[in-house]
Amino acid sequence: EIIVCEGYMDVMALYQAGYKNSVASLGTALTEKQVRLIDRYVKTIFLAYDSDRAGKEAALRAIEMFSKVKAEIKVLNFGDAKDPDNYLKMYGKERFEALYREAESELDFRINLARDSSIDQFGNLSINDFSDKVCNILSKLESQVMIELYAKKLAEEISVSYKTVLYDIAKRQ
Repeated sequence: EIIVCEGYMDVMALYQAGYKNSVASLGTALTEKQVRLIDRYVKTIFLAYDSDRAGKEAALRAIEMFSKVKAEIKVLNFGDAKDPDNYLKMYGKERFEALYREAESELDFRINLARDSSIDQFGNLSINDFSDKVCNILSKLESQVMIELYAKKLAEEISVSYKTVLYDIAKRQ
């Protein structure tokens, strides 16, 4: 396992907390060379980028780059704490450990971002926008098992038949 952060302060905080498996891409510019190097040594990659807009966009770019390797990708969500350094200062090592162990998959991360971006200024979820974004994400998956699993989750969340969701995904494939 490796924890990939944005900056050296995050790595130092993680290292002091006992996470010696942390590195920084130094900014949001993860390179192909870094991806290949990381891929040689680990089976699971934890993205610990900042929780602001730039950090989320960087996480999406990193997911895209890491999608070419076989490692499992998980994403840590720091919420109001912003980054690993602040999270450890605010909540301590025990809560960080729980966050680390319960990190969401890259697919769940992308679906949650789709949900968040489909909420209007009044807090209402645009079902059409959300389902469109999620169906686009799911249509790019190679695993029919994962497509069906997540189609059922989406169908349940927006109260439609999962066959309708599968139909929308198939139209995009």
